[in-house]
Amino acid sequence: MTYDWTDDVSTYLRYARGYKAGGFQTGLPTLPTALGDIVDPEFVDSYEIGFRSTALERSLIFNATAFYSVWQDRQSFRVEIIGGVPTYILFNDPESVIYGLEAELQYRPTQELSFGANLGVQETEFTESDDPALEGREFSRVSPVTIGLTADWVHPVSSDWSFRLGGDARWAQSYFFDDANTPGFKQPDYWLVNALAGFETNDGAISLRLWGRNLTDEDVVVSAVSGVPSEATAPFTPGGSRIVVNLREPRTWGVQAAFRF
Repeated sequence: MTYDWTDDVSTYLRYARGYKAGGFQTGLPTLPTALGDIVDPEFVDSYEIGFRSTALERSLIFNATAFYSVWQDRQSFRVEIIGGVPTYILFNDPESVIYGLEAELQYRPTQELSFGANLGVQETEFTESDDPALEGREFSRVSPVTIGLTADWVHPVSSDWSFRLGGDARWAQSYFFDDANTPGFKQPDYWLVNALAGFETNDGAISLRLWGRNLTDEDVVVSAVSGVPSEATAPFTPGGSRIVVNLREPRTWGVQAAFRF
């Protein structure tokens, strides 16, 4: 349901119900005794209230959304150490919730220059679980707060070509690697900074760019498992009790030529 207060301001309410089919246990390696087990389907009830607005002859855009979602039988992988081997098992969590706020701001002061910013704040919680130790814990690999910044400058250099200079940065608050929220077993806060510079045709058919990703060379672990995690073991320590299984790319540079037909 949407209500237009003016030509430039509107609000809305939205409800949606999602579904994800169940199935058999997957993942390698997994427990032989669990291979035939059935994973139940999951359902999610999502509620949203939103605000949309434009100003300064549509050169300024501000949007915000508050949301609350309830999962029933949410499907999630957990890792158990069986005989010293990380073992993936797919579980159904009876009930969990996620709620928060998202906001974005876009500003174009001139035809050539634009800026953007976004904020995400979210809380997650296992409200019911077959494992009592998980009740009240937060989801693994979910940052409670994220901030994004973008800038883009496109300057015509001829009737057919333009020069583009742009970049973006993203900050993420620390998150746990496991649903049990083991103290110390988490990714610290981090920034990811990317940039590009190059030339492109005004119709977008041809572009030549130099780009760089993760310019500050941050160590960012996407997911990890641990045999005996402890506060004393620092992340990424070789030979320690932690096993890093997925690491984002380090500082990377490249040249790209693209042609669209």
